[in-house]
Amino acid sequence: MFNSFKKLRIPVIALICINSAPAAPSFAAEQARSAEALDKHMAPYLKKISMAAGNYDEMIGDVDDQLLDYLKKACGNPVLLTAPLPTCQSNGLKALASEDGQTRFFSWDTNTGGSMHYFYSLVQYRVQGKTYCAVLNPQEKNEENNDCGNDFDDVRSVKTKDGKTIYLATYSAYFSHPESCRSIAAYSIVGTKLVPVKVFQAKSQLLDTIDCPLHDTVEYQKNSFVKISKDGRIVSVPIITKNNVVTGHYLLYKFDGNKFVFDPKGK
Repeated sequence: MFNSFKKLRIPVIALICINSAPAAPSFAAEQARSAEALDKHMAPYLKKISMAAGNYDEMIGDVDDQLLDYLKKACGNPVLLTAPLPTCQSNGLKALASEDGQTRFFSWDTNTGGSMHYFYSLVQYRVQGKTYCAVLNPQEKNEENNDCGNDFDDVRSVKTKDGKTIYLATYSAYFSHPESCRSIAAYSIVGTKLVPVKVFQAKSQLLDTIDCPLHDTVEYQKNSFVKISKDGRIVSVPIITKNNVVTGHYLLYKFDGNKFVFDPKGK
């Protein structure tokens, strides 16, 4: 009787062990945890950088470089494409995703300049399930290539007739006061590379960028920004007079399926 009773207890013990095993976390839970970790790790860098605004700190450039290095590595994590990053964004990080979920443009003021603002900027993008990174600024560090960088304002995408996706990014650049610029640039993914693409039809050539130089207080006025329609098919470039007056009118460039063509009837 004793041996038979013992045999009956063995499966009961095994059953108890199986039922008490913790459930594996869901994929959504793992993603949320990863997104929170990204935000938590980058936030201290951005807080230090934002505190340096208006207070020159020769060491803050090292913090900017550390954040850049971390973001470059983090771009290998596809979760970053959609991570909310609330703490980071409240401390100066711009993180603008295209509506197709394939690209995200990042920028922040390094607070290493005086009246000129230096921005670091990079793009995370996805190709066949794998994510990559393209650093737009800083470029190679030398005196001949000293770019102040871009502060991104908006990101949109549009498809060409042959199915290629063009990514449009508007941004601002702040040179030595009072000079600044509003711009739009076009990019496309070729293979595993993010490259500029010439889609803006000028009088005699195609351009990959349209620049709108500004002067004096114009730089802070709402109507001085380059705009992109929600569907990405119309680009509006502000008209500013030689006397730096914002007219409230725009030059319109409309997408014809391959390029953006100036519309002389637009305002």
